[in-house]
Amino acid sequence: MKYLKRVTLGAFCTCLSCSFALSIVRAEENSSGDESQIEYVTDENGNKILDSIKDVREPEVISRDDPKYQYGLKLQEEQKKKSASPFVVYRTVTHQTQKNRFYCGPASASMILGYLGYNYSQDALAGRSDRPTMLETNFYEGTPAGQSVASALNSVLSGSRFKFYWVWHNYTDVSGFKNNAMTALGYGNPIMANTVESPGDVYLQGHNTGADLYHFGVVDGMNDVAGIVRYIDPAYGYFNGFVKSQTVSYDNMSKALGGRGYAW
Repeated sequence: MKYLKRVTLGAFCTCLSCSFALSIVRAEENSSGDESQIEYVTDENGNKILDSIKDVREPEVISRDDPKYQYGLKLQEEQKKKSASPFVVYRTVTHQTQKNRFYCGPASASMILGYLGYNYSQDALAGRSDRPTMLETNFYEGTPAGQSVASALNSVLSGSRFKFYWVWHNYTDVSGFKNNAMTALGYGNPIMANTVESPGDVYLQGHNTGADLYHFGVVDGMNDVAGIVRYIDPAYGYFNGFVKSQTVSYDNMSKALGGRGYAW
């Protein structure tokens, strides 16, 4: 079984850098035996921007038989009624600070799983360094966005009523994000969000580094009356300037997620 050799970049990689070219590595087999197509952005020297890595396999689509899907249908119908109560839900995860510069993914996953009653450490979720397991973070020194995130969460949650699905997000699909967030949070699970934030575009509070920022965080609540979600940031306590939690408008959250995605 062959795996892609990791490339180590220097210093600060949340990831903060300038993006240049998009590169396809190749199909490679992960720990579950699936073939992952890995894609990443390179800098001006041809080095991989580690937190830009994607698993670009087609994500699994939620089944109509999934109780979460059925819940979402019912919820959307209820929200159309004039008598509907305002949708305000907060799942209040326990914050964790990421353990190192590239553990924003494992910290976010650990927060979510802890809220759901599964205590998995950041190290356990980051997987092995010699081959891609769990979130594959230690193998790549960055967590690939995509189906591999949902698969890692689901491997822990197997047999429970929760199942996560990955969505690649379109920059302007505000209603799509809102509906999925409403369904997930109403059903009971926080959302693992992967943003890319850039100069001249939207930065979440504390994220304005002056460079591209690829980052995982947690959406654990929303208020549909105010049109906001609550975002929990694992970088707080590790990097200066990041805040523990913040409220973000639907529009700005959609823009920050654009080109990346979320597990809901």
